[in-house]
Amino acid sequence: MLNLFTDLVGQGKTVVLVTHERDIRRHVSRQITLVDGCIADDARSEAHHRASGEVQQ
Repeated sequence: MLNLFTDLVGQGKTVVLVTHERDIRRHVSRQITLVDGCIADDARSEAHHRASGEVQQ
């Protein structure tokens, strides 16, 4: 399933995935952590951007 999501992102689609599984982090370019309904952290993965060929602006 994660490969399908990665392929969709490669086609320029936006995929939003909500999970409690922390090991999913290695597959995503951005992770937003919520605590009690509030954003506690908003992190982008630079390594994922380079590996996927995304262009930084």
